[in-house]
Amino acid sequence: MEKQPFAPIESATTLAAVGDVHGDVPALFRLLDVLADSGIRCVIGLGDVGILWGRNSNRDVQKVEARLSANEQTFYWVDGNHENHTLIATYPTDRRGRRPISTNFIHLPRGHRVTLASGRALAALGGANSVDRSQRSTWWPAESVSGTDLATLGPGYADLIISHDAPEDVLALDNYLDKTAFMWPQIGIAYSQAGRAMFHRGFLQVRPKLSVGGHYHLPIDEAVGYAVGDHGFATRVVVLDTLQHVGTASVAMIDTGSLAIRFLTADGEELPVREPLTELTESMTGEWVVHTRDSRHRFDLDAGTVDRILGPDAQPEPSDRVRRLRSIDRCRLGERGRWAVEDLEPNADQLWHESSIIRHIVPVKSGGR
Repeated sequence: MEKQPFAPIESATTLAAVGDVHGDVPALFRLLDVLADSGIRCVIGLGDVGILWGRNSNRDVQKVEARLSANEQTFYWVDGNHENHTLIATYPTDRRGRRPISTNFIHLPRGHRVTLASGRALAALGGANSVDRSQRSTWWPAESVSGTDLATLGPGYADLIISHDAPEDVLALDNYLDKTAFMWPQIGIAYSQAGRAMFHRGFLQVRPKLSVGGHYHLPIDEAVGYAVGDHGFATRVVVLDTLQHVGTASVAMIDTGSLAIRFLTADGEELPVREPLTELTESMTGEWVVHTRDSRHRFDLDAGTVDRILGPDAQPEPSDRVRRLRSIDRCRLGERGRWAVEDLEPNADQLWHESSIIRHIVPVKSGGR
């Protein structure tokens, strides 16, 4: 009879998602013990776990299983790019489509889906392309997300996607990648971007409320609006830091009902959370830039004005100038914006501006919240 894990993911009310482990068993054990002391039994690794690697894998797996058993925990994980994909594939999947490496150390294959205790749907999509591929002595082609993986994932909605890579158009991540591009060969950057684009295709298939991944070794918490055809949706995109970095967000405590998040360091210290902005309203102050598909709209809520900054593909309009902002009817991520404006001249007529789907809402200066 198949032995059951201590903490089935289906019954968890809180999930502890963990950034890259990179085979650091002592760091993982310290974190597992801290989580166990807080009553957390179900833990999810977001790729680059690196425990199942080479000739010492069986010994390391036994150590991890022993610690999980002592803590009555179960560790589920998606694969990253720094994994031995050939070795992972030697373990068969069970009747649920999961791959138990041991009773409580369980790999979630790409495209796997789970219905959580709250009724919310979780989708798993591991894999990523290594920017340092040409510099590595160990590399597996199976690190890349494939068309078969996306077919397994399917087009159905999921509230939460757990992954190694991150979706496209995340401003903080894109800015970081631009600043660090000098560190990598152009062929590696192109290969990495192709992998992210492939993951993004899967992300758009499920249109999640929350996306949680690792891979990039920095913490990010950003809300982004996306469009699929004429329809939009908003996602909170979280990227967790590696366990080897001190004092940053390496762990996300996810409430499976509300999808609320608390962040912890690798040592279990709780960090302050500032919920990402998803809507611009008239009650706010400061200057903001609202990004749509083709343009940007600069709101000065202190001066009560708004103007449109054309993107490279936007069509110019006679009204592309600073106007008085009369009211904001709707300015939310993932939706079309609508606000009333009028010319600055006295007795000007009021007009309604309707934008394409809103992608980002960015503060220009402090004091905007």
